[in-house]
Amino acid sequence: LAYVLLQIPAVQKNLTDIVSEKVGSLIGMHIEIGHVVPIPWDGLVLKDVIMTNSQNDTVFQSASVKAVLDKLQLDSSFLSIKEIALSKPMICVEKDSLGNLNIASLLDALSSSDTSSKFHLQIHEISVRDANVHYRDFTEEQNAEYGVNFSNVALSKLFIQAHDFSMYDGNYALAIDNFSCEEQSGLKIQYLHTLATISDTLIRCEDLSIYTPQTKLSAQHFAMKYADFSDFSDFCEKVHLSANLHRSNVTLHDISYFASSLKEFPYSCTVEGEMEGTISDFSIENLHIGYGRSSQFVGS
Repeated sequence: LAYVLLQIPAVQKNLTDIVSEKVGSLIGMHIEIGHVVPIPWDGLVLKDVIMTNSQNDTVFQSASVKAVLDKLQLDSSFLSIKEIALSKPMICVEKDSLGNLNIASLLDALSSSDTSSKFHLQIHEISVRDANVHYRDFTEEQNAEYGVNFSNVALSKLFIQAHDFSMYDGNYALAIDNFSCEEQSGLKIQYLHTLATISDTLIRCEDLSIYTPQTKLSAQHFAMKYADFSDFSDFCEKVHLSANLHRSNVTLHDISYFASSLKEFPYSCTVEGEMEGTISDFSIENLHIGYGRSSQFVGS
């Protein structure tokens, strides 16, 4: 009976309006929903979702969003979700020439000047299929001759299976079981697995595995330190790297997407050791490099 009632246009419109208003007020965005399908007891499937900001710019849209609620604290400072599943989402994050983000209202809604009631979000299971993600920073130069342009990043065919996401007080944590995507520069990630933590000045990955068509990299840990995200536009000079690499097969071709000066060197090697510093100025300890069948270097 409930299912039949939900197919009545007037009932469905009222339901979509209620869900749009409640979710929109929670995240500080305007939301349009084409259709709502309740999951018995604790969840919803939202069809044809569009999220816009106060300037009416579309920042998110998805053919389907499945959400299963675990716990919502009455003062709205804590939200726990059992499962989030996105199908064919499009996400567009932009910073205009004045440095204003198009998702500023979302970030404001998820934070609080009252430190006693900072918003805490947990998601136990996450799946994203066939996503497109675009980030543009109009305060930086948009053109790049080669490689990943961190002021204009475009990911397609993005897939992610992850668990134990946490967001609190500007810090993020996520256990990634499987991640793959293609970047407009030509970089392809076929498989990525890690336990990641992210803050305003640090990205750290534990138990990291990355596979591309030509590279198989494994690390006990890998970290990137920076003053702010704008440092990625000068990756070689400003982003401080720290890594403890297991024996890995690495190609300079893949590294050249981040350090374009290496694009003319299509060599591959095995590498193992501990690395510290920027790409332009780094040190390595317990180093082992192998090239070809017999060439190798061992040292510090």
